[in-house]
Amino acid sequence: MAKKNAKSLNGFGSDHLFPFVLLLPLLFLPPFFRGLFFDSESFVAYMYAAAVLMVYVMYRKDNFKLSFNLMEAAFIGFVLAWFISILAAYDVREAVGDALRNLNYLIIFLLLAALAENLQKMRLALWTFFVAGIGVALTGLGTAYGTFNFNGAFVDGLINSTLQYHNAAAIYLMACGIIGLYLAAVSENLWLRYAVSAGNFLVLLTAFGAGSRGAMLMGPIAFALFFIGVPGLRIKTLISLLAAAIPFALLSSRLLDFNNLSLPWLFLFIGMFLTSAIHLGLDKAVGRLSLNIDRKQVWTVVTVVFLALGAVLFIFSEQIMPQGISDRLHNFDFQQNSVQERFTFYKDAMKIIKDHPLLGTGGGGWNAVYRQYQSYLYHSTEVHNHPLQVWVETGTIGFVFFILLWLAGVVTIIQIYRSALPTEYKALAWTAFCAAIALGLHSLIDFSLSEGAVSILLWGQFGLIRAVQKRLDKQPEAIVNYRPVARKVLGGVVAVAFFVSSLLLFIGDRYGIKAAEALRYGNITDGRAALEQAVKFDPLNARLRVQLAQVYSYEAAQNKNYYLNGAALREAEEAIKWNPTNAENYWVAAQAASGTGQVAEMVRYAEKAVELAPLVQANYEQLAVVYLNAGKMYLDMKQPGRAKEYLEKIEPLLARMEKIMATKNEVEKRFWKGPLLGPSDRFNQVKTEADRLLKQL
Repeated sequence: MAKKNAKSLNGFGSDHLFPFVLLLPLLFLPPFFRGLFFDSESFVAYMYAAAVLMVYVMYRKDNFKLSFNLMEAAFIGFVLAWFISILAAYDVREAVGDALRNLNYLIIFLLLAALAENLQKMRLALWTFFVAGIGVALTGLGTAYGTFNFNGAFVDGLINSTLQYHNAAAIYLMACGIIGLYLAAVSENLWLRYAVSAGNFLVLLTAFGAGSRGAMLMGPIAFALFFIGVPGLRIKTLISLLAAAIPFALLSSRLLDFNNLSLPWLFLFIGMFLTSAIHLGLDKAVGRLSLNIDRKQVWTVVTVVFLALGAVLFIFSEQIMPQGISDRLHNFDFQQNSVQERFTFYKDAMKIIKDHPLLGTGGGGWNAVYRQYQSYLYHSTEVHNHPLQVWVETGTIGFVFFILLWLAGVVTIIQIYRSALPTEYKALAWTAFCAAIALGLHSLIDFSLSEGAVSILLWGQFGLIRAVQKRLDKQPEAIVNYRPVARKVLGGVVAVAFFVSSLLLFIGDRYGIKAAEALRYGNITDGRAALEQAVKFDPLNARLRVQLAQVYSYEAAQNKNYYLNGAALREAEEAIKWNPTNAENYWVAAQAASGTGQVAEMVRYAEKAVELAPLVQANYEQLAVVYLNAGKMYLDMKQPGRAKEYLEKIEPLLARMEKIMATKNEVEKRFWKGPLLGPSDRFNQVKTEADRLLKQL
């Protein structure tokens, strides 16, 4: 084993180099495609991952051996839980998408663990992540400085960069900053070392420019853990941090004051140059001391310097950084609206978990059902707490595997730390672990892991930790030992299924985009044709079916082609079948039922829509309109008794709204996002007309 480790320190090796190189784009490119948050870009990534998996399984010539590993077993169980949760999903299409998303993470994890067989490949993977972080930082700053325009990269004075969300950008760059400190410490080429140091300044500067309170709260914990534990590199990594911190303190007030910019690129390059120069000077100063510092002294120096830097940043933040960013980072308390709202999300998530304890609500389940559980009216497609979102959507089964996966990571890093592996491997594994901790801690208070790029960075670190673990002398005995064809068959089946399913959804998504573009310009015929193609390739997509139903209803009204009302109703009912908790689906179905003259069905769908979103004022107004229309329709059919039945249902809606509001306290009313429930002008107009008709009966 010693010979194996020594050999691995000296070069990339030729084993599996080709599939390893193919894997690197999956690590580098995701942040530049809107963080892989949206389907359009995600499906392309899935297809590429499937192709890399296929190349890998065909490339391997050795026997297919399987041995038990807690981290791999937990990850596989976690992904299976996403697929199983489809059986209980409230939005089947979203559940399928989330299952594929997590399968993508598993493939990246397993490929990185298998292909990064030596130190150089492991470091190259870290280099890939770090260079991606440099690109994210430059894109964010460049947009903030007005040099170029990347849509959504700079909004409301905060840097979102390519990830389109400032909190995700901040923690992504924080994790890359930890990686950068390690890379600067281990780079033997001096030019490369000081270039990395300049990159660290750029990355950390941009992380602060994102203005994320959560990242600045959780990030330092991971940094402290990194400095305390990184073996053999504590002084070197501390030098790298100091080199970036000093120019940051001197220049951030100028570089991050986006409302008062003056020669920002010049001062940015000055900051990067100063970082490299200070790093060089500190290296020489420490080298000349030539002191034999013992372990205890190193820990003392690292602790004192790190705490001092933190204190300076906190105490003098108003002098160091622009006021806007300083206020965001400094003025943090648990009474802020955003903090209180998150606690409400968590409380409502626990209500959902109580009702769906085993399998959860399926991927996308929070967004599908939270309106029925919300304490007051708010709009949030995410829980803002990843473990809770996992619990909501995969149930206790998925949540247990998720916790087990993190516990496996902790157990593995302890095992590596205590092993006889060379320090180089231990330091790399510790770096990966601390970068993962930064991302994991932040996911406790935000939805950053819903962005594919952030999750790939996280699970990529787990893959590297597993790759280091494989270097240990003692490896578990193989449970099975099959011929190479077994790997090709199993891996090939997974790769083909993953590729084909992603391709079909991608084609459906492209047709959906084409339809939206046509409809935006009033081209109804082309829009309808594109939507009809979209639902063929993506038949579970309730959103597409609802759009098609709306187009059919519009064409029926415009062209007096009432056959299309039936088609609209069929599409709306299909949407309800695959997503039965979305109020919009029922409103569209109610409209279509009205077009077909099915009064009772129209009312039933409208009442269900209000039941699914009972805190939305507009729903009660629309339900009142439906009751009024139902009454008029029965009057036209000479059925005054039935007309009266529906017209009289409008008045009780007032009491229903009052009853709901009576259960809400003043704090909930203060946080309410939209009109409070009550008799609005529109509702009163409908009620007045209904009262007039009732008097005539």
